[in-house]
Amino acid sequence: MTFRRRFEILALIALFGLSLEPAIETLQLWQANHGAALLRVDYSLYVLSALQGMHHGWHHLYDLEAQRLTWQELPGVWWFPNVYTPALAVAMIPFTHFSRDAGYALWSAILLACTLVSWHLLAPGDWKTRLALLPMVFVPDLVRLGLIMGQIIAVQMAALGLCYYLLCRGKERAAGVALIVIALKPQVMLLVPFALLAAGKRKLFAAWAICMAAIGIGVLALIGFDGAAAYLQRLDYAQTHLQEFWVTWSFSLARWFESRTLLRLIEFAAAGLALFAAWRHRERPEIAIAAGLVGSLFASPFLHPDDYMLLFPAGWLLLRAVPGFLTAAVLLLGYGAMLVSADPRVGGRWILLFICLLLASLAALPRSEPATVPAR
Repeated sequence: MTFRRRFEILALIALFGLSLEPAIETLQLWQANHGAALLRVDYSLYVLSALQGMHHGWHHLYDLEAQRLTWQELPGVWWFPNVYTPALAVAMIPFTHFSRDAGYALWSAILLACTLVSWHLLAPGDWKTRLALLPMVFVPDLVRLGLIMGQIIAVQMAALGLCYYLLCRGKERAAGVALIVIALKPQVMLLVPFALLAAGKRKLFAAWAICMAAIGIGVLALIGFDGAAAYLQRLDYAQTHLQEFWVTWSFSLARWFESRTLLRLIEFAAAGLALFAAWRHRERPEIAIAAGLVGSLFASPFLHPDDYMLLFPAGWLLLRAVPGFLTAAVLLLGYGAMLVSADPRVGGRWILLFICLLLASLAALPRSEPATVPAR
């Protein structure tokens, strides 16, 4: 065994040992969340959004008076104007038939399974490397927050894994269908299909676009033109009243700029850089997906800390495409930024700085032959 291999094994043992205990603590806190505490989680808000459409008519999904009447069914629940997508509200209809605790327990089991699916399909390396990477997912506070809050992000992580799995097997159209989860929360991964289009995956993009068009037509039929107009107005309102939507932290780029014009220029530049990186490395779909994720997060006008859970699939894909010490070292810096981001007032600046540098690095990375780790 070479010295380098011994060093790698020792590093993996250290990473696993250091992350195991806080990972177990996260799972224990997640399992213990029940009762009145569930009034202040996103899962309950998802279910209330579904109930609002069911009880007051789907065309009133973004009617504030209908929302207040629905929210009164759970006194003490967090209030902000409903900004969840119609697709997410419809997807949560089955959970309206469960009690609060039972529904949250089932939803949590689904999120845990989705997280494990994403890790299984995307994490690179042999079994020792993959085992060391698993508990690291559950350590950062922003992941703990996302899982306990019941955020939809874990479902999207699993869909990314499925998309990559299918893409590696030449099933582009099926891979595009997997990306319809964008309809549940668009702002965190909207650039991914466009990045894959820039990388030459036309069949994938066409399948995704057709499915999204079908979803759009279905949503329009459900909520009507008046409901669609109300939703668009709500989105515009949210971007100029971030504090009402709890986007008061430093994790969103919009939090750092008062000029909307300057902010839009930076967002378009970030999106353009992500698409350029995907086109430049079109032989490696891992980089296209990672660039789409990083670009989406950086350019998004509306983010919360737990949305950065998507950096894990991006990092795993980069390790597949460009394995080596330098890539691992850069990604560990990003992981460190996650660990020091517990203070929502200032912690986000380090993650934003990291993804800015990562996006620039992806665009500047020399082109080379793919070094892809086979998908499982």
